[in-house]
Amino acid sequence: MNPTEKKESAADQGQRCELKCPHCGGEFEAFLVEVVDASRFPELKSRLLRNELNRVTCPQCDYMFLVESELLYRDPERRLMIYLMPGAGERWREAEKIVKSLLVNYLAEFGGSAEPLPEVQLVFSRTELIERIFILDKGYDLLAIEYIKYLIYTRNAGKVNPRSKQLLFNAEDSDERALWFVIQDIPTRRLEGVLKFEHKAYRAICETFREEPHTRMLRSLFSGPVINARLRVLSDEESDREDDARGPEGGPQSPESGSAGEGERSPG
Repeated sequence: MNPTEKKESAADQGQRCELKCPHCGGEFEAFLVEVVDASRFPELKSRLLRNELNRVTCPQCDYMFLVESELLYRDPERRLMIYLMPGAGERWREAEKIVKSLLVNYLAEFGGSAEPLPEVQLVFSRTELIERIFILDKGYDLLAIEYIKYLIYTRNAGKVNPRSKQLLFNAEDSDERALWFVIQDIPTRRLEGVLKFEHKAYRAICETFREEPHTRMLRSLFSGPVINARLRVLSDEESDREDDARGPEGGPQSPESGSAGEGERSPG
C-alpha cells in the first residue's frame, strides 16, 4: 500500500488484488479499498462503519467474507489519520516504526502549511478502527477512554485479563449516566459481558487531565501513534518482569507502580 499516492475518486481509493477464498481455497481477483477519506468520500466511511468495506464474495463457491488488509483512514477536518495494520498488535513497537516510515512522505505534503501536522494513530484490527471512529464522532475524549480501560485492566485483572480479553468502548449505548465497555474474548472474539463506568467519573477524569502535570502524565502513558490501554498494560508487565530479572540493583519498585490512584472510581 502506498499512502502517498494521489486518489481522485472513490473508485480509485484502492486496487485490485489476488485473493484466496478461506472456504474453498479458490483464487480470484477483487477490488480492495486502501484509503478512506471521511470528508471527500463519506460513503466509504459509512460502508466501513457498517462493516461492509472490503467484503467480497468468492465467485467459485459464493462464500462471502471480510478481507482484513491495511487501510488508511483520513479525517482532514480533525487533522487526523488512523492507520490499520491487522494482526500487528503483538509486535506493536515494530509496527510503529513501519508506519512512521510509510507516512513520512505523505506527511511531508503538509510541511509547507503553517498549521500543525495531522495526528497519526495506529490500530491493529478493524474492530479497533471502527471503535476509534465512533469515539471521535460521538465527541468522547479518546485518551480519557483509554485511561478508563487502563483502570479496568489494572483493577479487574481477574475478570479482564489483558492477555486474553479485550475491552471495547460502546459509544452508541453510552449515555449521560454511564459509559459502556464490552469484554471480548480475544481467541474466540466472543462478547462475554459489559462493564459500566459512571459518566460523572469520566467527566472528572477529563477535567483532571486538562491540567498540568496530569496532561503530561496522560500523554506519556499513551504517547502514540499506538493509543491502546491493553498493550500499555502488557508493556508495563513486561517491564516489571525485566526489572525483577535484573534483581535488586535495579532499585525498589513502588507497590503502586502502574496502578490507578485512589481518587478514581473502579468500575464493577
